[in-house]
Amino acid sequence: MTADGVLVVRHDHYLSTTTNVADHPEFADRRRLQGEQSDWWVEDFTLAELRTLRARQPWPQRDASFNDRFLIPTFEEVLDLATAHNVRTEPEMKSPGHFVSVGLDPLPELVRILRERGLDTADAPTAIQCFEPDFLARLNAEIDTQLLMLVFPMQELDPEADPRQPTVSLTDMAAFADGVGPSKALVITAEGEDTGFIARAHELGLAVHPWTFRDDVPVADGVTIEDELRRIYALGVDGVFTDFPATAVRVRDAMGDE
Repeated sequence: MTADGVLVVRHDHYLSTTTNVADHPEFADRRRLQGEQSDWWVEDFTLAELRTLRARQPWPQRDASFNDRFLIPTFEEVLDLATAHNVRTEPEMKSPGHFVSVGLDPLPELVRILRERGLDTADAPTAIQCFEPDFLARLNAEIDTQLLMLVFPMQELDPEADPRQPTVSLTDMAAFADGVGPSKALVITAEGEDTGFIARAHELGLAVHPWTFRDDVPVADGVTIEDELRRIYALGVDGVFTDFPATAVRVRDAMGDE
């Protein structure tokens, strides 16, 4: 959320990796330390100021030919584009607790945007995802839109935790969420074995959309992205998060033809 309360679309609320902000001397003094990271932060810019920046590809191994050509879009612009092309969306609300702490609660604006577009119903072609259970619980009290609880192994926060324990238990999230977006490490081992996570989630009525499947990030020795996708589809996932949807669709459709 921008300083003037507009929801914009970035993966992170820092700007150095996905925009050319560092090339703008007029914003040099906006760089500041937040936690352990020194960067430029979305909440320190108005929408008009962000519109003077241009988007960049943050992955060094990917095509950078579109760098510095496109604006940072607003959330409303992306939703309207998706509607025009009949595309389902599954946006993530990023770090809402942080924005609340600086006086920029994104929930009312999110609800307004969804309601104005008729996307606040259980059958709307969208779902809202978030890593913060408190935010999703608040949102669940406001709208009927499907909600997806994002989780990763608790061991990343507590080395003593079971490697298969998610950051929010399936039982707890079933009280307010319609689905779960787990790190793929929670649903399948490096050897391709089923952890049972998907079956447990389905027993609680939760859809499962694991993340993230990428063509250009090695999976494991001798394992291709196609191998990984086939394994995950065979376990009965309801969808996947991927940076390369053409690959995911191709593998899915090929399995359907077998």
